[in-house]
Amino acid sequence: MFATEVADIVDDAVCKQQLDLDRTKKLVFAKLPDGELPHAADVKLIENYFVKILIDCARIELEKKFQQLCSSAEFVNKFTHFSDRIATIPDLLDLCEAGIYATQLKLYSSLVDELDLTNFIVNLKVYIWKNILDKTTSGNAELQVLQRLVVCFQENLISESTYDELKKFKDNCEAQSFSAHYFKTQMKKVTPGKNSSRKLRAFLQAAENLTSDHLFCETQLLQLIRFYLKSVEITIHTRGNRSILEVTGVIVNMSQEIQQIQERLLSKQIDEVCDE
Repeated sequence: MFATEVADIVDDAVCKQQLDLDRTKKLVFAKLPDGELPHAADVKLIENYFVKILIDCARIELEKKFQQLCSSAEFVNKFTHFSDRIATIPDLLDLCEAGIYATQLKLYSSLVDELDLTNFIVNLKVYIWKNILDKTTSGNAELQVLQRLVVCFQENLISESTYDELKKFKDNCEAQSFSAHYFKTQMKKVTPGKNSSRKLRAFLQAAENLTSDHLFCETQLLQLIRFYLKSVEITIHTRGNRSILEVTGVIVNMSQEIQQIQERLLSKQIDEVCDE
């Protein structure tokens, strides 16, 4: 039996008859003489075809379900909060009622190549995000906020007042019922100086343009802010007779760290006196 013929049989078995793997194998090997066992290589070939076709059928099935669910505020809220934790087929199926193909894919997931499985999950998450953003008027506004904030962080354009309000948002967001409204309110408190960058002003304008009460991209925004607003570390190293103070962080506002620096230096002096 040629490989193309096997592929056609498996395709019909999965897509039209919705057979499981065992029944698909029986269908392919139905013409084997009595008592003759299939070759291991042929069995593996059928399993590979079966999984490949099943993945495609499951993708189409789940895309249809998620396309409908993306209109539900409850689903959108659940997905946006837990998107980063979705890494397995069961994680995906926690979001919707499983159809026959998704159920089979869960059953046979151990046969799926790890890279293929990762691509399947990632592509579905991208599909869901695209549908959510297409269905909401605030989606593009939030993307602008994210994109412009990244630029400000990367080019070190964040002013001290912007830094303060972003930190307050990061620390208090989870306690807020309306995350977008809270973010917009905090950013309104930032007063750009005369010499403020045009790109920083563009970010603040993007925040001003938010119209929804809730942030669909809340998780992504918080991850971005947490990364760039990591706590500053202050350490003192001894090199011979010299002490070197090192201040490290993604963003460092020295004016905010002066008190801590002075405390560390004072502590260092006290230790040296005690040692003497």
